[in-house]
Amino acid sequence: MDKITYEADMHMHSNYSDGRNTTAELVRSIKGVNIKVLVLTDHDRVDGLEEFEIQCVKAGIECIPGIEISSTDTTSSRPKTIDILGYGFNPKILLDNYHGILQHNLKARIKYIKKVLDTYKKRKVMNFTVEKLTTLFNLPVAAANKYWLIAARMRSFPSFIEAPKALEIARKQLKRGGDYFVERENYVSTKEAINAIKQSGGIAIWAHPTKTMEKLEKKYENSENIFSIILDRMVHEGLDGLEVHTPHGDSYRKMLLDYSEKYGLIVTGGSDYHGEFGLIKDDYLGKGGISYEEFLQIKEAIFL
Repeated sequence: MDKITYEADMHMHSNYSDGRNTTAELVRSIKGVNIKVLVLTDHDRVDGLEEFEIQCVKAGIECIPGIEISSTDTTSSRPKTIDILGYGFNPKILLDNYHGILQHNLKARIKYIKKVLDTYKKRKVMNFTVEKLTTLFNLPVAAANKYWLIAARMRSFPSFIEAPKALEIARKQLKRGGDYFVERENYVSTKEAINAIKQSGGIAIWAHPTKTMEKLEKKYENSENIFSIILDRMVHEGLDGLEVHTPHGDSYRKMLLDYSEKYGLIVTGGSDYHGEFGLIKDDYLGKGGISYEEFLQIKEAIFL
């Protein structure tokens, strides 16, 4: 099947969070592909935005500031992670006024990684520190994402276990009920994440809401009702849009478009690209996204 490529990919990650590529590699990788816009959305970090913008300008690619702030929803008895994409905000304002929110999330991430590494060590799986993990993958900042635990664990498997199978095993081992599962502390609330983005001049988008819907369906018969309650609350908290056009969740696309129309929300999309050993099968830049015309409409809404 031929690759379907959108003109504006609004969701991707560099090695400043949990992507395998540097900012320069991300931009170089779209050479010869009909992509006009790239938006870097690293988890709880804006460290790579400046160099990413420089690379985009050199390549004649448009970009706007982006981030993916993780939040914790406590609607049900078991808290869920809901990621909030921020577009078009002022990075300086975000760092000056909402540094505590980003730091809270990063501390929760690093504390989780240390707990898993301690578990690995006690079980004699591998003996790593956060510093060693950071050095192993030549990261520009401290490893603060589960992705790097998975990638390191895959390296410890026998060579006859192929990468897709190793990825599946490593991921399952960290999930609830898995051999190396540990509880992670809550991120900031959805309200805090949305407010930080909006007060910094940006718009707030619910990232891959299909993932939340899929998890709800596995646990509850009234999953869509719960989803609508979460969405209604987030809209009242200031949510501006939904990420609809992604490489997964086609069965929910009409539902999300209907909700977008009901609440007057912006519709956007992106590949959620992570690179080699990415967490989405067969992902690539431009597999999810929007048209250039749709991007211009969003850009106008941000910078009015």
